[in-house]
Amino acid sequence: MQQKQCILVLGSGVTPQGELTLMGKSRVEKGVELYKKGYSHRMLFCGGYSYTVKNTPAKTEAQAMKAYALTLGVAQEHIFLEEQSKDTLGNAYFAKQFLEHQNWTSFSVVTSNYHLPKTAYAFQKIFGKEFSIDIIPCLTYLSADEVLERVDSEKEKMQLYKQVLGDILDGDDRAVKHKMMQLPWYAQLLKMGLVF
Repeated sequence: MQQKQCILVLGSGVTPQGELTLMGKSRVEKGVELYKKGYSHRMLFCGGYSYTVKNTPAKTEAQAMKAYALTLGVAQEHIFLEEQSKDTLGNAYFAKQFLEHQNWTSFSVVTSNYHLPKTAYAFQKIFGKEFSIDIIPCLTYLSADEVLERVDSEKEKMQLYKQVLGDILDGDDRAVKHKMMQLPWYAQLLKMGLVF
């Protein structure tokens, strides 16, 4: 694995009190491991909270991941947050807005091992060929049955992603935004033009 300009860590939910789950901690730990090995000296934590959440948690996923990363020795000035996203598509879309603003074109994405196919698809469709992307798996701390449940759920979500993005060219920002505006949890946000 080569050095990148940034390490992205994808959120995986928080408790109503804004605490990370074990899976969220695992993702942060893997990202911090890469950071400490010198693969990048910047970390972007991605995630507001899931569109399925009924009540707004005390912290966004990105805020909770940042707090944990600070306890693991990451320097505050090396941490950036993306707090608009409500799913993996949003992670990719809003991360791209941030990375383009910084002129960063190479990065690693850290996520759970069962989550790799959907993540790879979303990031390829949204970023296109202009970016150098590594996708790095981490452990889930789930039982075998729980992993199988997640894998089945991921297959369903992948079908949704292919319905939404399947007919557009990789990296076509205008088409991606148009398609994402059809998702009710992003329509208002994108109409207002909020990015990060």
